[in-house]
This record gives sequence, C-alpha cells and structure tokens, in this order.
Amino acid sequence: MDIFSVTTADGVNYGHLEVFLGLLSDIDLESECVRWMGEIRLTLWCIVRLLSLRRENCTMSWLPIEKTSNDVAGNTTDEAQGYGPKRHFAGKELTADWTTEVMDFTTILLMNVPWISMDGWASPFASNDDGGLDLIYSNKGRPELQAMLLAEREPYAANHPDDYKFHKVKALKFEYTTLPEAGGKINVDGEDMGHHKSIEVESHRKLMSFLAPKSLVLPKYAWPPHNEMYPLAVRRPSDVSTVDP
Repeated sequence: MDIFSVTTADGVNYGHLEVFLGLLSDIDLESECVRWMGEIRLTLWCIVRLLSLRRENCTMSWLPIEKTSNDVAGNTTDEAQGYGPKRHFAGKELTADWTTEVMDFTTILLMNVPWISMDGWASPFASNDDGGLDLIYSNKGRPELQAMLLAEREPYAANHPDDYKFHKVKALKFEYTTLPEAGGKINVDGEDMGHHKSIEVESHRKLMSFLAPKSLVLPKYAWPPHNEMYPLAVRRPSDVSTVDP
C-alpha cells in the first residue's frame, strides 16, 4: 500500500488517505467544536462555510506521475535520521517536468483513496497502490461546491471537468501567497496539521503491506456495487482491472 509524506516547517508527517486544503479542510476541522452532534456536524458546517466562503491565492506545482524517473536521487538524510522513506523532491528545486500554476482556489484535495466518507466519492480513479495521488482543485463558488457536497455516492467532481481539475501526480509543492488569518489549516487524514505557508507532499509506492481475508477483497471500482448507475466517464477507458478472489 502507498503512503505519502507531508513536509512542513515543523517536520515530516505521513498519511495514507488524503490531504485537504480550503473548504473541506475547514469543514472537517472547524466542526470539531460541535462533535457531540455526530455526523450532522459536517452538514451544519457545510452550510456555515458556504455562506462565508473563503477564497485564497497560492502557487502550486506538481509533478505528473508519467514524468517521474525511477532513478531520481532521494534525500539521504531521511533514513539515517530515522525519518522513514527517502523523500526525492522535498527541498529541491523544480525541474522542467513540473507544472506550476499561480491561482485562486476554494478547495484542494490530494486523494490516495477514492472515498472521503461513507457517501463521499471524490475520485473514482484514486488507488492506494499506483504510486501516485489524485490532485483535485477548484476555484469555483457556492453553486459548484454545493453540488459536489450534495452529490451522494456520485463522483461529481470527476464528471464536471469544467469546474474541477484533475491530475495524477507523484509530488506536489504548495505555497500560500499570504497565510490566511482564518482557516488555511492543513488536513491530513482528518488530523489538524496546523497553519503552514507551504507544504510538500510526495507519494511513496507500496511502502506498507497488510493482510486481509479474501472475503474483503473487492474488484477495483466495484464500490458502490452497481457501477452501471454512474456515467461511464467515471471509469478508466481501458484498464479497468479486477482482483481475483
């Protein structure tokens, strides 16, 4: 299973689910104050944050996974200091293979798995064993964001490329133009990583292994179980593979 490293001024953290910036991060973290309400706290804070939507400016650079070289040199101090896997891109200058965009945004997601919740299907093509992360971002306003949040068990963002941009990336570097006074926290696997003006994220392929009974192994893209309910646009055009039971 892949994991990813998140490098900030405070050090290195690791995750295996997702990284949120902007709207979804604010909803998840700020609603902790009403955690006693249960799952409805997220619905309540969706309304709060949509009514007072935050739009920030940033510089974001990403390395497309197809431009990743297998022989890239890593940070040799990581393993020596017990920091885990080598980080190949943290603290290094960008090369011509990277794409950089200066932009306004309302939400940014880096997905290692397809789902963000029991009924939130964010990225149907995300996989935790392909060596990459699905980068999804948007600078749209309330109507488009509300439509995504209300789309239960439908990958709304994947089916609306005019509103949400998708890239399969190996690594990402993000920097706020100005660190927001409110919001702006980094959310890694649902945990508050605090305020940081810049972060660097990198996927590390098949770093972990786990055992599970065969009864829990499902065909890829088989959840929800009735894929025919959803537009074909949400499926890979040629390499929809399955796992033999």
